[in-house]
Amino acid sequence: WDGKIYAYNSTTGEELWNVNLDVEIRSSPLAVDDKIFAAANDGIVYLMNYLDGSFIYGIDNGVDKEDEGGLISSPAASEGVIYYGVYENQESGLLVAFDYKKNEKKWSFSTNYPIWATPLVDGDYVYFGDFEGRIYKLNKKTGNKVWQYKVEESLDYYPLIHSNLILEEGKGMSTISLTV
Repeated sequence: WDGKIYAYNSTTGEELWNVNLDVEIRSSPLAVDDKIFAAANDGIVYLMNYLDGSFIYGIDNGVDKEDEGGLISSPAASEGVIYYGVYENQESGLLVAFDYKKNEKKWSFSTNYPIWATPLVDGDYVYFGDFEGRIYKLNKKTGNKVWQYKVEESLDYYPLIHSNLILEEGKGMSTISLTV
């Protein structure tokens, strides 16, 4: 939470580089192709060069920082698009699909509560949960909702798909399973 992204050599443990974004980062960075994506509490997803950490550009999500907004969800990627949840405020969230090769937003999907959990991309769909306890399945190309299901707990963990079941852990640490 020191506002830095660090890169280490996986064999020796030697630090290769670090970048000070000077903002709180609660999510895990994502490495895709030759890029690093870091979602930060200032509402920006930072895109950096994998080799040296140099800044490429930032994706500003228009989050009102005065209204407790930010990014807590770690991004997920598929076919040149990153997917991430936005904590707009206590009463709303967004799931965003951003084409990082074209530097443009493809779509966003609004929820009534913040999204903390990392989305899961599987085949043609993206799955995620919100803080109200809804699990969503969206078409990853269009952002259209396929289904949603309400559970009794807030969802702030990464979903898992195994043998046609989607598994999600609620805040009360109970496991929820649905047939995909």
